[in-house]
Amino acid sequence: MQISRVTTLASAVTLVVAAASCEGSHVAAAVPIDEIGAGPRAAVAPFGGPSPALPQQPIATFSTAEVANIIVTLHRGQIELGRTALAHAKSPAVRAFGARVVDDHTEGLTRAETLVARVGALASDPTSNRIAREDALANKDLRQTAEAFDTDYMTSQILAHAKLLGLIDQALLPSALHAGEAEGARALANEIRALRIAIVGHTVHALDVQHVLRGGPSVETKLF
Repeated sequence: MQISRVTTLASAVTLVVAAASCEGSHVAAAVPIDEIGAGPRAAVAPFGGPSPALPQQPIATFSTAEVANIIVTLHRGQIELGRTALAHAKSPAVRAFGARVVDDHTEGLTRAETLVARVGALASDPTSNRIAREDALANKDLRQTAEAFDTDYMTSQILAHAKLLGLIDQALLPSALHAGEAEGARALANEIRALRIAIVGHTVHALDVQHVLRGGPSVETKLF
């Protein structure tokens, strides 16, 4: 029974990521890390119908400096949201999740800031600015939530992490790999892979906590 629940959670992560990537009537499936940038690959359409092949070149290309800047911004936003959860959450499970997010993204931020020094710092870039604004608005909204904070926070984390996985797979990692031998590009790609692993783990954990808040039993979340 426990294996069945874990499988269900893992499947739910796939569906959330697929849903977050929907465009029109086509569903773009997330691409495994090792296959990104490896050439054309038929995407899987879980709801049937034709699926476009992924292009050989990155779908969106950022410079290494832009990628590093975006990663730093992502880490900072998640740290602040996690701290809000630690301050306002009532459920021990939600607070534990918030603590994990803060710890993991604080470690990642330290590494990302080191990479920024290698690939070049940017005063600002449109993508990072937009991410920062959205995170700030999400944090403000959560702080104004009273009784429903725990459920709102976990639901927002599931959706936010699905978006992050899409951004990583479709833009950040392909851009870092496309940079080839540019200064810090390989280290940047490895850091993005580490971030992706953490994001997937957080998503599974968030789905489990949300299930508990709805009255269901917890399952093992230390999968990643």
